[in-house]
Amino acid sequence: MVQLTQPANELLMLFAFLYLKGPPDIRGESFEVLAAVAKAVGQYEVFSSAEVCNERLAYVLSYPSSLF
Repeated sequence: MVQLTQPANELLMLFAFLYLKGPPDIRGESFEVLAAVAKAVGQYEVFSSAEVCNERLAYVLSYPSSLF
């Protein structure tokens, strides 16, 4: 058994990137969740998901914080 340090919601999103049906819809996620998932993507070397996370983070950061 392997103990993972990330919360379950972050791991579920990370694992969804590994499924053959395509990446999960992360458009409604908060910056904090996106950043945590991006960190897990790097930690577990899920390189196919890195671009999706980076694009979404850039999109979220392009808006003024007053919108959130």
